[in-house]
Amino acid sequence: MLSPDWKPEFGLIYTWLAADKHGSVAVFVNNNFGNIPSVLLALEGVERRLDDLTDFLHEESEKYEDHHFRKNGETVIDMYSSWQYKRYSSVAEINAEIQARVRQVGASSTEYSFPAFKGVYVYHAVEGYTQGEDYPEGFDGETAMGDYFRFLMPTVLAGAEDFPSELRRNIAKSEDVDFSDLKIVYGDDINRIFNRLWR
Repeated sequence: MLSPDWKPEFGLIYTWLAADKHGSVAVFVNNNFGNIPSVLLALEGVERRLDDLTDFLHEESEKYEDHHFRKNGETVIDMYSSWQYKRYSSVAEINAEIQARVRQVGASSTEYSFPAFKGVYVYHAVEGYTQGEDYPEGFDGETAMGDYFRFLMPTVLAGAEDFPSELRRNIAKSEDVDFSDLKIVYGDDINRIFNRLWR
C-alpha cells in the first residue's frame, strides 16, 4: 500500500502522472521498480487518487465522463525496453505492433493510445529480474532498474489544464524539465525534479 514510507518492490505496478514546466503531461509506469515522488506519496488516499487519474485516461471514469477529451494525434515510439521487446528484430517491427494496437482499441484508450488520444508522454521504468537485464534501446548512457525512459510520445500535446481541476491536484509538477527533451529520469532524481503538485 502506498504511503510516505513506501519503497518500490516486485509484484506491484503503479502509474502516476507528472507535468513539465510547460504543463505538458506524462504518464509514468513504475514497472515494480520505479520511485514515485514523495509529494504524491504524502497525499491522503494516494492510491485512490492515482486510480482516478488512470481511470480518467482510460475513459472509464463515470464521475468525469463529461470531461473526456481526444487530441487525435499519433503515437510515436522513442525508446523501448530491451527486455520486454527482445523477441522483435527491429524498432520498425515494434512500431508496427504499437500502431496496430492503437488502431485495434478504436474507441478505447490504452497505454499505447494515450499519446495519440490523450496527448501525453509515456515513460516506463527499467525492469528485469537482475541489474542490466533490461535497458532502454536507443539510449547510449547507463541506466539502472527503476530509472524511467521515454517510451512513447504524442504529436499533439495535452496540458494539465485539459484534466478536471480536482484531478490536476494529483499530478506531480516540475518547474525545470521539458518532456520533449527529457529522455531519461533517473530514480535518484525523482524527488528533486518533481517536487510539487499541480495547483
